[in-house]
Amino acid sequence: MATVTKDFRIKSGLVVEGTNATVNGSDILTEDSIANGVQNNITVTYNANSKTLDFSVDSLAIDTTGPLTYANNVLDVVTGDGLTVTDNALVVSLAQGSGLEFLQGTLSTNTDNSTIAINNSNELAVQYGTGLTVESPFGLVLDNEHVTDLIANVVTGGTQNGISVTYDDNTNTLSFDVNDPTITISGDVDGSATMTNLGNTTISVTLDTVNANVGTYGSSTAIPVVTVNAKGLVTAVGEASISTTLNVAGDSGNTSVSLGTDTLTFSGGEGIDVTVANNDTVTIAAEDATTSNKGVASFNTNNFTVTDGAVSSKSITLGSSTLELGGNTSSLAGLTQLTVDNLEINGNEISSTDTNGNISLNPNGNGVVDVNSSRITNLAAPDQSTDAATKAYVDGVAEGLHIHASAKAATVANINIATDLEAGDVLDNVTLVAGDRVLVKNQNTASENGIYVVQASGAATRALDFDAPTEVDGGDFIFVTGGAINGDTGWVQTSDTVATIGVDPIYFTQFSGAGTYTAGYGLNLDGTEFEIDDNVVVTHTDLDGFLNSTEGEEGTTILYVQDYVSNAIAIGDATATPTYLALDVNSVAKQVAAEVSASTANVAVTAYSFDWPTYTSAKFLVKVSSGSHSEVSEVLLALDSSGNIAITEYAVVGTNGSLSTVTAENSAGVILLRVTPNYASSEVKVFGTLLV
Repeated sequence: MATVTKDFRIKSGLVVEGTNATVNGSDILTEDSIANGVQNNITVTYNANSKTLDFSVDSLAIDTTGPLTYANNVLDVVTGDGLTVTDNALVVSLAQGSGLEFLQGTLSTNTDNSTIAINNSNELAVQYGTGLTVESPFGLVLDNEHVTDLIANVVTGGTQNGISVTYDDNTNTLSFDVNDPTITISGDVDGSATMTNLGNTTISVTLDTVNANVGTYGSSTAIPVVTVNAKGLVTAVGEASISTTLNVAGDSGNTSVSLGTDTLTFSGGEGIDVTVANNDTVTIAAEDATTSNKGVASFNTNNFTVTDGAVSSKSITLGSSTLELGGNTSSLAGLTQLTVDNLEINGNEISSTDTNGNISLNPNGNGVVDVNSSRITNLAAPDQSTDAATKAYVDGVAEGLHIHASAKAATVANINIATDLEAGDVLDNVTLVAGDRVLVKNQNTASENGIYVVQASGAATRALDFDAPTEVDGGDFIFVTGGAINGDTGWVQTSDTVATIGVDPIYFTQFSGAGTYTAGYGLNLDGTEFEIDDNVVVTHTDLDGFLNSTEGEEGTTILYVQDYVSNAIAIGDATATPTYLALDVNSVAKQVAAEVSASTANVAVTAYSFDWPTYTSAKFLVKVSSGSHSEVSEVLLALDSSGNIAITEYAVVGTNGSLSTVTAENSAGVILLRVTPNYASSEVKVFGTLLV
């Protein structure tokens, strides 16, 4: 059995480290045991690189008892007692050469087989035997053989434990034979092996039994329970029962799953995806919602609010009207522009947006287009039998005029045609655009007059319908649509013969305006503008017709001019005052006011009532308030002798579109003014005048 101290280790490949170890009772020779031992006359060192031992012999001590002395590696002969040195030669007296004899010229000892001779250089040399020679200057040298013998004796003469050392004198080599150690492992692991010549050795080990419960543990209904000690050894094994079914419940329904055989499947519905990954992870994710698929949707905070999962839409402001989703809006207010398909409504203008697009007014059935006694203006000259004709065209046809397409503006004074009719220039308050037609009629050189077309830059060009002599004749008519002075006026070319354009004079005279005006007494007419003549003196004769009229002034009493006082109003007498007959206003009219609450939307309430035929007509201001908004309308009523009602709501203004509808009805001789609010909790106020 090997005894190993704690500072002694055996590594793989049998690397021995440390200072003290024994195998089978013998010491193992290590580097430290050799280098740290006691050597006499020799020094031993270990070369770790070459794995070799180096031996160095100390200086040899020679016993010089007798006629020899040795110092500083030099052997000296003490003369006397039969020894003398002559000419560096040792002379021996045979009579006194104790232990020496001189035979046949050779000086030798008589106690062994060694021979000491004086060589040809008169040097004392040891020929053989002791292995010593004397070399100049009298040095004593020990040969390799004897040095090796000395080292071998030192090594082999010592005590070795666990290793044997032998010396072969023939080969001058030392042999080290390490005893074969037996290595035994004990503890929780048992095993042993014998190492031969420090070679690679395999140790077979056997684990000690620490648990007697040997077998297979665990099943589909039980799991192993293992006890492990501090060394990591299993000391006990058992089993614990497990449930083989899993109860599963949802928002609705429940079931059980056999853990050993069943597969638990997670299925996604519309808008839900289920993914099972290899790391036993189940991921349930919602899809993004689309118009055809349910899912998760985000809400634009500008349009929606979400509170506790409830989504509410914000109101929409269109123009000045507020629209609530789910609400009912019958009118929109505050819109400045509206585009529907190819039609655009902007301000008071309806226009088509597609190229050369038509605008069609198409009443249903026998319906008519009614402009409520208003005018249709700015018509182009007709060229089809079904085209509408302008008054200028009709007048021209009736009066023999030749109608030309209208002009956008007309001159009021002489201009520079080369520079004053470019796009962007302003003529009679009209900003010109390339392509506009302009009537030039005030040139100092009359041959420059005519109809021109505005260019983007540079001089305007004559219109194609008025640039040849055959196109210019007396009676040519053109209507001017725009301008502060010339707007809505018609002009006729009065030159009978224009043989050469640009040479012969062309003259235009106003033929018509927005109406035909004649300045009356005390007025002056300048083009289309009237001015008061400050120099007019009005006499009683001039006022004769007026003084017999029924003109009056506003107030509680209507004043009628009864007559004029001819002797009181003399010519030039402005201080005379006529007499008047006062009339009580209550005899012809009555002012009324009322208010009522309308709690229910779209249900009519009676705002005011009056008797018929006591009063046969009325005028009302009706105000309807709903929340922060209000609406005011002006309503006229008239009744005939049979009690039939004619009503018009001719003026309506509101802050949020239409808030109500105003109607009237005759209920057995009582006239009811009815207001139907569009919103609940409305307030109605009425102020009016009743006429007999």
